[in-house]
Amino acid sequence: MNPSYFHHHLLLIKKIFIQRGFNHNTFLYLGSNLKKNASHIFSSTVPKRSMNTETMKSWQATTYGLENLKLSSIDIPSILKPNEVLVKVCAASVNPLDVLMLDKAYGRSTFELLNYLDYFGDVLKTPNLPLTGGRDFVGEVVRVGHSVSNIEVNDKVWGVVMPHRQGSHAEYVVTSDFLISKKPENISDIEAASLPYIGMTAWNTVVSFGNLSQHHCKGLKIGLVGANGGIGTFLTQLFHLLIDAAGISTGDWCETLLMSRNSTIISLKSPLLTNIDENGALFGSMKTLAELVKVNTVVVPDGVKIKWSFFYPNKEALQNIGKLLEEGKIRPIIDKVFKMEDLLSAYEHVKSGRKQGKTVIDFTS
Repeated sequence: MNPSYFHHHLLLIKKIFIQRGFNHNTFLYLGSNLKKNASHIFSSTVPKRSMNTETMKSWQATTYGLENLKLSSIDIPSILKPNEVLVKVCAASVNPLDVLMLDKAYGRSTFELLNYLDYFGDVLKTPNLPLTGGRDFVGEVVRVGHSVSNIEVNDKVWGVVMPHRQGSHAEYVVTSDFLISKKPENISDIEAASLPYIGMTAWNTVVSFGNLSQHHCKGLKIGLVGANGGIGTFLTQLFHLLIDAAGISTGDWCETLLMSRNSTIISLKSPLLTNIDENGALFGSMKTLAELVKVNTVVVPDGVKIKWSFFYPNKEALQNIGKLLEEGKIRPIIDKVFKMEDLLSAYEHVKSGRKQGKTVIDFTS
């Protein structure tokens, strides 16, 4: 929006003002001041897009499929919103979501819609393809939007990038200030980069969806299925802070739990994004709701509840995890570290499923 556009629509607003009983002279005074200050109003609320001539290295796929991932030289991204920050990436992890998004176009319909809504329909600002993966990172802040108050240039931060945004498998990444905080000082960049995305997901699972705390967990027993991945290893530590927890990965245990009354099963494998990809936003959401109702009323015995958990941005969770790290109550579990040039091998490693902990990319080596 610019001053001429603003002035054009001011004439339409004038008619409404007068119809509502406003004095004509009062409106002229208001309108002239708004017109005079229009440039200041809009330039101070939305940062101008800088014309970057600097370039960076970024892993991108122009079409879906891991074989299409290429290390490219592209423009350093610009800050487009007042609350955004530009970060020079020191380390980033590879999550199963990254592999699914780039290899199978997982969640494409949902992420394209969120991307469209995020920038008020201006898809030219952030096209979905080429696509850069990477949901979490550690890095140094090099630029901030004018409404950012809690983060400064040169701060070392850790955080996440929303799944519908271009990711952190690049030398620079743009994200929002509510998705980052200052990195805990007692762990390395590699260790810190392994935790933000899985940490928020695990915290949401335990606190938000599970409603668990030390007060609520007295007398409870908790089992974890598939506790060898990034989220599983973090959940195991988180549960040990609350109660005695056992990591179990056998199907027999699942059947035993399903037969236990007053049990709650929280799954991280929601069919929502797949259903939306296959059926569209409306019918995909309706199908997912129907599946949740069916599994809770027909599939499982009475007294057993099924819930689906998922990632959503939670800065408070990130800060709480940082405190636990600084107090030595939890620790990052790293499976393997790859150089930036070997990122494709890191994706293949995560895709294989043969890992204990997180896979991290070192951008400084």
